[in-house]
Amino acid sequence: MEREEIFFERPQIEFETRDKSKVIADRVYVQLRSAILSTELRANKRLVENELSEWLHVSRTPIREALVCLEKDGLVERKNGWMVHEHSPQEIRDRMESRLVIESYAARLTAGRRSDADVEKLRAINEAMRKSATSGIEYYQMNDHLHQWIVDASQNATLIHIYDLTKLNYWNLGVPIVYETELNAVMLAQHDEIIDAIQAGDGDRAEAISRNHIQVNIDLVQASLAASRKRTVGKNDPWLDPR
Repeated sequence: MEREEIFFERPQIEFETRDKSKVIADRVYVQLRSAILSTELRANKRLVENELSEWLHVSRTPIREALVCLEKDGLVERKNGWMVHEHSPQEIRDRMESRLVIESYAARLTAGRRSDADVEKLRAINEAMRKSATSGIEYYQMNDHLHQWIVDASQNATLIHIYDLTKLNYWNLGVPIVYETELNAVMLAQHDEIIDAIQAGDGDRAEAISRNHIQVNIDLVQASLAASRKRTVGKNDPWLDPR
């Protein structure tokens, strides 16, 4: 399926060939998942079926089916009713380590399979990030979209699906990640290097730069979360001793 030419939206599921009830449940799943990953629905938010039904203008049945799927994704849980799942330090670490492996290998695959349109899109997103000069949620969304595009361009459906399961929204972790101006420039320059390697068809280089780039992000997230949890939890927090 051709990828959408939109900065902040993933390609939509093809609904036409599926029965109506499944179509509705799939659409609700996509809407709720997007709301969670965009922080419209934050961690520990109670998800009341009747309220969601009114909000999305559907019956409770597709709401319930979508919530079951989101539970399998690790995004919601049942605790005296449905709620948005708050990830533990171990879960966050597991997902980020998985992302490091998956996304860097996706960059290798994309270097051998990318189209000219993929390269143009990646450069356009990175340039928009450079011009935005912000570390807020809009900047984060553009960054997320760039990385997602690299994975999608790998044309490996299984890898794309697994990558989706590793995704976290840092604002839903309770800690907005603030990129310092100097670090911002470094991250954007690394994007340029990854895109250059992809355009050149150099899978080895694309994978190596991507791995280093993602590790910088992981270190930043861990440091931010550790600092936040040290203030609110105390010295025995798992983030302070990740071994």
